[in-house]
Amino acid sequence: QATALAERYGVPAISTGDIFRHNIRNQTPLGIKVKAIIDAGEYVPDDVTEAIVADRLAEPDCAPGFLLDGFPRTMHQVFFLDRYLAELGLERPAADAAALAALHAAHVHRFAHDTIWISRGRVPELDAEAFAEALVAGEGGGCIQLTGGFAWLLEQLGFEVELHGARVQRPFDRAPGGPWHAHITVQVVVDGVRYYADPGLGSALELPVPLAEGPIEQGPFRYALAPSPGGGAWIFTHDPKMMSVRAIEVSDEPSPLSAWHDVYVHD
Repeated sequence: QATALAERYGVPAISTGDIFRHNIRNQTPLGIKVKAIIDAGEYVPDDVTEAIVADRLAEPDCAPGFLLDGFPRTMHQVFFLDRYLAELGLERPAADAAALAALHAAHVHRFAHDTIWISRGRVPELDAEAFAEALVAGEGGGCIQLTGGFAWLLEQLGFEVELHGARVQRPFDRAPGGPWHAHITVQVVVDGVRYYADPGLGSALELPVPLAEGPIEQGPFRYALAPSPGGGAWIFTHDPKMMSVRAIEVSDEPSPLSAWHDVYVHD
């Protein structure tokens, strides 16, 4: 039935069994992990299944849509595919520029930038899925929780995503400075265009913008993007009316969550 429906609508049928066999046969890192679990006579856990499905959905043929066969099978998997989108008031979209804009706008409107979680001792572990769980459960977060959760959502929907560390220029600083882990942003490639997104700043972009030099107008606010004078980075200049941050210098080098262990607070 899945094959017939996929042919009718012109989208690929994504079977978890086929994905497992493909990865095992080609000895990918995920395939090696799945084979060891199956050989031990155990069930493949949700996090491994989600990772292997997300990897398949990132393929270009899934961009117009896809049909899932054999996934989700558990309430946990259903939660992560649908609950996040429900919190945003959106249905599952195709991985295109319009969807990216809608997801970003909904995210900054729905999830507050707040760090009350620190004083309460409710700090999610340094894991994108844990950040997503915390957000859907009603927690806010700082830049790393908000952006990490958003990046996780995009990956599940088939977007090509990179996290990038940044340093910040405060109101009385002459220029952005300090460590590159003062802030975290996300870049997304859609149809060959690289977008700059920042759902974790709390007072900046409502919509992602192409990573290109020039002014940016969104509602009453005026921003700008420009290459860093020193190279190897981009500078996002905040609207002068907003006094929390003057500018952010974003590194060209990707910075996955695994690179943030030394600076992340987790009890």
